[in-house]
Amino acid sequence: MTNLRTVTLPDVLEDETLLARGGALFVERTEPGGAAAAIASLANTLGGWLLVDGELDAAAALATIDPPPPAVSASLRSGGTVVRVASSEDTPHLTADGRVPVRDHEGMGQANAATLRALVARGDAGREAARERQRGTALVEEAMRTPERLPGDAPILDPDSFGHEAPLEFIVRATPVTVTAELSAAALGETGARVAAAQAIPLLVDPDAVAHRVATDVEGRVRGVYCTAERGGAPIFADLAIDADGVIAARLAERRHRDGTVTSAGLIDEVLLPLLRAVSGSLDGLGATGRALVDLEIRGLADLVIEWLPEVSDVVRLEELIDEERLVLDGELELPAGPPSLQGLAERWARGLARSAGLPAWEA
Repeated sequence: MTNLRTVTLPDVLEDETLLARGGALFVERTEPGGAAAAIASLANTLGGWLLVDGELDAAAALATIDPPPPAVSASLRSGGTVVRVASSEDTPHLTADGRVPVRDHEGMGQANAATLRALVARGDAGREAARERQRGTALVEEAMRTPERLPGDAPILDPDSFGHEAPLEFIVRATPVTVTAELSAAALGETGARVAAAQAIPLLVDPDAVAHRVATDVEGRVRGVYCTAERGGAPIFADLAIDADGVIAARLAERRHRDGTVTSAGLIDEVLLPLLRAVSGSLDGLGATGRALVDLEIRGLADLVIEWLPEVSDVVRLEELIDEERLVLDGELELPAGPPSLQGLAERWARGLARSAGLPAWEA
């Protein structure tokens, strides 16, 4: 007997009779106008399948579900649309009229008070699990631990005028609240390697560089992939890790000249936005949807402040400005994340960074 919770969308597209025996708990048939409620009901329960009679604008349907939409994948078929809905860890999902649809063996209904409380608790637990997963996967944490040597480390690891040998590092980690089986499978196969290489290269491409000077090295790991990238002749290094548990991490590390030329726009355009594009592009390439938790970690914050304030030349004074060398700022994105969402989060991080270091905001 077919297990409708584990069968994949490609399986169903190849043989639609797999859903023919599906009961009302896992399969809903509807017109496009009823898709949003049906998707929410499946996500709030055990997940399942939606067969839409006609072409469905999945993005428009998901936009009417509140809070951030559940994880779905959809494909056109003869005469309609097949939608795979994952059981959500970001519950409860509400329809535009404020209802909380759920399912049982009779089909779709509305959540009662006890069910609603259970959905709230499930969502709280799911988001907490995502926060722990974000910094708890062995592959990512090992990859993001600064190696003793980095590719091209001669210009990166030369001590600066303050004797600092470690590079200035920016790391962005992201994970969907709901990690689907399809995402995990993609991370472990050729898709994960292809996505990692494709997203690592743009981290190092700037207007003065050419793409052929950027080299990548992709390694398969037990639970995912790890990709390093370097640009010829530049004191900068990037890497990206994809873990099958749904965690993506991208890092930029460099030793820059201390000339006080860092600006808010430069930090956003050259560092924060490339990192955000790398992790969101990786999640998109793996088929992730729904809400993702994202955070920024900066290692070597004192070095960054030296760039902001070139007049700071006393290490003791510097230690008065900054209590610690590491700063973490959090955030979230709705997937797939468009340019306005990425820009907004990068700007918020830049402001948070300035406040955390006790520095005035940059001029526009």
